[in-house]
Amino acid sequence: MTRLLAVIGGIARILDRFGGWIVLPVMTFMMTLDVVLRYVFNSPLVWGLELAEHLLILVFLMGILQCTRTDGNIRMDLVYMHIPERGKRAVAVLYSAIGMLIFYLLAAKALKEIPFLMSIPESTEYLHLPIGAYYAFVVAISALMFVYFALRALAAMFGVEVPEETPAAAIEEME
Repeated sequence: MTRLLAVIGGIARILDRFGGWIVLPVMTFMMTLDVVLRYVFNSPLVWGLELAEHLLILVFLMGILQCTRTDGNIRMDLVYMHIPERGKRAVAVLYSAIGMLIFYLLAAKALKEIPFLMSIPESTEYLHLPIGAYYAFVVAISALMFVYFALRALAAMFGVEVPEETPAAAIEEME
């Protein structure tokens, strides 16, 4: 189980770094360029908003696994820190079960749509990006999230310590 968590951790770090170091700066540059062209030269990029929307979704999908692994999400520490250990395990199981349900539903919906989108073939309006490819990426990330939450739930049920990074440790590792 810890080996699989380590593999998921490696994938999460790679996706997070690619999203943060490549996709996010490209999105920022394109949005800035579009704003300058729009308000200074009155000639915006027709496809600029579409690209920004898709890159924003990509950044989110690439960062969600690492954010979840490092507990970068919002949690009620004021309450959580005062719960006994057994209660913390129960909260972890409930949290993981809800996460598994959400990502299962997301993957199921995307999987249901992919054959239809590929048969049309559906693409974006200006950039002609295949929408089915985005849905396939959503399925892949959802599957990773589902497996991660399942392992986290099992670890909580059996009292196994999950090796997690803190956001500070992830930043220090990059330096």
